[in-house]
Amino acid sequence: MNNKTSQQSESIDISWHKDQQKLWSKQIEQDQVPHAVLLLGSNGIGKRSLVAWMIAKFLNISSDIATPVYPHQVPMHADVQWITPEDGKISISVDQIRALINELSKTSYLGNGKVALIEPANAMTLNAANSLLKTLEEPSGNTLIILVADRMKNIPATIRSRCQQFNIAKPSISNAVHWLKDVDDSMHWN
Repeated sequence: MNNKTSQQSESIDISWHKDQQKLWSKQIEQDQVPHAVLLLGSNGIGKRSLVAWMIAKFLNISSDIATPVYPHQVPMHADVQWITPEDGKISISVDQIRALINELSKTSYLGNGKVALIEPANAMTLNAANSLLKTLEEPSGNTLIILVADRMKNIPATIRSRCQQFNIAKPSISNAVHWLKDVDDSMHWN
């Protein structure tokens, strides 16, 4: 049997993000992309893959990725800032957010816009979240801020109210089993 997990170059489509794909594609086509998005859903359901795909569509940087895929590739692009807790830390600091805001205030390197991804968003300290508020209200230029969280806990209502929320549902059991078989057919997933 073929163990597909050992093949690093192969990507597997994540089929349960179709509703979010359709919505995002429609928003881009109609030039109605929100300036801030909050992706919320359980751990391990492919939110980061969806985000990588959304960023690629927004910045028009990878036309060969038609759907979110596993494993996801962090977009290596001059106009993308991916903020996570620093090594050895569990929270995102106010200094990280201030540095991000400074980067977002600059002109886009390639002219398509700028993207900031903050994950997990619920790891921001209260001061970091408060520092982000003004930028969420009035982002500069063609800026997109994406917040990703596994749970709503510690995300202030002031942050949530300034974002379009995408609730990412878990896949059905049959959909998950089918997908797992695509990832590694050497295992008995039923």
